Amino acid sequence: MERVYYTERLLDAFRRYYDVNQEVEGAPEEFFARCDFHVTDARYVLSKKNVLWSTDSHEYCYIFSLDHLTLDDYRRFEKYAYDDGMRRITPGHGHKCTAITLIAVCKSCESDARRALRRCRLHKEFRFSLDGWMDFHTALAELDPERVYTNFSGHKNAGVLKKLFKIKPEGEITNEHSIDTANRNCCTGLRLSFLRPLARKNLGHRSDP
Repeated sequence: MERVYYTERLLDAFRRYYDVNQEVEGAPEEFFARCDFHVTDARYVLSKKNVLWSTDSHEYCYIFSLDHLTLDDYRRFEKYAYDDGMRRITPGHGHKCTAITLIAVCKSCESDARRALRRCRLHKEFRFSLDGWMDFHTALAELDPERVYTNFSGHKNAGVLKKLFKIKPEGEITNEHSIDTANRNCCTGLRLSFLRPLARKNLGHRSDP
C-alpha cells in the first residue's frame, strides 16, 4: 500500500470526530497533521443548570509520515509531540486527563526506532492527579510488511490502524461499498478508543507499569 494513500485515509478517519490541523508552524518536515479531540463529562440534578460535577478530557494526536523511520527521527517526533502537547494542557479543577498521541506511518523502520516507540512510558500527574494527568500514546504503521506496533498506552490504536490496511486504492477492489464501510469502522474505532476509558464512573486511574 502507498504511504501517502494510507496516511490520507487515516486523516479521513480522524476528520469525523477530531479538529484537523495540517498547517502548523515550526513542525518537523515529516509532520502530516495534528488532530484535536475534546469531551466533557458532567452530572446534573434535575436540569443542566444544576451541575454536580464536570470534567474535561482531551487528546492531541500528531501524525508523521515518511519513507524510512530511524531512531533519530522517532526521538525528534516524540520530543515535538510531547513539548507541543504539554503546552496545550491546562491542569486544574475540571481537567481529568489529556492523551498525547504520536502516530508514525512509514514504509520501513529501524529496529531501534520500533523498540523505542514500543517502550515509551511517558506519563505525568498534575498535583498528584488532583488536577488530572497526561498519558503519552505511540503507534507505528509499517507498510512493508503491513504491521502495527504501539506502546502499552496506545494499544487501542492498533485495531484502527490495522483496519486501514483493508482499504485499497481504486482499481484494487471491486466493491466500493467496502471502502466506505471500512472507513466508517475506522472512524468509530478512533472515537471509541478514546471514549471507552472515560465511560468509567470512577475518577481514579492506573499508571502504566
